[in-house]
Amino acid sequence: MVPMIPLGAVIQELKESSNRRGLNLQLPCDGHYQPGDLRWAFGYDMRTSWWALVEFRWLETLAATGQMPVMTGTLLTPNLLRRVFEKTHTARVTRRERGTPTNPGTGHDVLALLACMRQALPRELHQYLHLDLTSYDTISTAYALQMREAFEETFYVKAGEVDQRWRSLIAEYAEVVQIGRTHLQYALPITVGCWLAQLRNRFAASVREARKLSRAIPGKASGAVGTSAALRHHFGTNDLEVGLLNSLRLPRPLQSTQITPPEAFVRFLGEIVLTSGSLANLGEDVRLLQSSDIGELTSIGSTSSTMAHKTGNPVAAENMAGMHGSVLGAYTMVLGTLVSDLQRDLRGSSVMRGFGGVLCYTYQQLLTADRLLKSLRVNEARCTENLQKAGPCVTAELLYVSLLHAGFANAHTLVNKVIVPAARATGCDLVVATDTVIKQTRNRRLRAAWTLVPEETRRQIASPRDYLGDAVKLAVRTAHDQL
Repeated sequence: MVPMIPLGAVIQELKESSNRRGLNLQLPCDGHYQPGDLRWAFGYDMRTSWWALVEFRWLETLAATGQMPVMTGTLLTPNLLRRVFEKTHTARVTRRERGTPTNPGTGHDVLALLACMRQALPRELHQYLHLDLTSYDTISTAYALQMREAFEETFYVKAGEVDQRWRSLIAEYAEVVQIGRTHLQYALPITVGCWLAQLRNRFAASVREARKLSRAIPGKASGAVGTSAALRHHFGTNDLEVGLLNSLRLPRPLQSTQITPPEAFVRFLGEIVLTSGSLANLGEDVRLLQSSDIGELTSIGSTSSTMAHKTGNPVAAENMAGMHGSVLGAYTMVLGTLVSDLQRDLRGSSVMRGFGGVLCYTYQQLLTADRLLKSLRVNEARCTENLQKAGPCVTAELLYVSLLHAGFANAHTLVNKVIVPAARATGCDLVVATDTVIKQTRNRRLRAAWTLVPEETRRQIASPRDYLGDAVKLAVRTAHDQL
């Protein structure tokens, strides 16, 4: 039996092949947004290299299971794999597929790939190349491996760096009080760290789930309609599919047609969309809190092309929020592949080439988030000013529920319609306003309920800054929650 090249070494060889001069490494997204870290995985000229990787692995599987002579199997070396990658960049394969006026092409992308691979492989291996496979055994398996490795090797690493920076800010501002907002209106006091923690926890949950789902995208080697007919006929088993997928650390689907079931891709990339959404929400919140009227934050900004007084346009935050639209657009293409005629037609083949766009656009958001979080600063004085501006009435919730607990059933209406307006009219806190209303109305039931409200609760009602609940605890817990 001939041992296989370790998968890590295979991926490293593929990465190295992306460093060759003259390659077109354009990513499947807008030309302005081309995160270089993903070019090894999704660059244009790398696509068919992933296909070649699977075909080479199939040769290794045949060798490792004794389906070719041992001497032939020993030809499958890292140096040979390197030559295969040199011959199978997408531009070269496409030229072979399309041909020229004097040299007709194959008219088929995988047949063109095989023709290019034969230029690198010793003749003894030619008869085993693509043996008993169909084109989407190669392509479906390659796309599953490509997506998982791009996520594990690059996306997840950057997500961890962003998460670390995010949690550092949460720890730094865990106790900095700001007024919370609902419906863009003043609500209850929270802390800056608590606000950041909620968004970070959404982000972390999606990244963790995406990691799990990236490992659930299956490959296949079960032939033209998924019945393993050729493998069964020639080898009496379909264990070769198991061997191939195990060597690539890919799961095997319960059943395939000519393509793998599409749901795994949809689920994984759907979780990337959710990751994008949490990043977009961070950008949206920052741009709101950085606005002139609120002014509680500063982050990377720019001037205006005409208004020379401006230096604070929140360009990074806006880019993060807007990029989510590009992610959604790319994901729409993925959803379109859920349906195919009799579970196999070629409508989805061209679309699948762009699946990486979801990951690339979201990775661009990660890069922007990293810059944003590095630059993010909190104006604590403005936080205090806005809390004071919100006024003493923001603890009306505590007053209402305290009276309710004390047995005053009509507490919400009383607080909302009588006590809060009285406090706002005079500028006093809610404790003073409640005492005044009791004196003015001589409401015995209210007086009795108010008597039962503890002194500590009354101090809390009069001091909105201290009405934080678990805000600090939530922030601290998140700050220690490593991705």
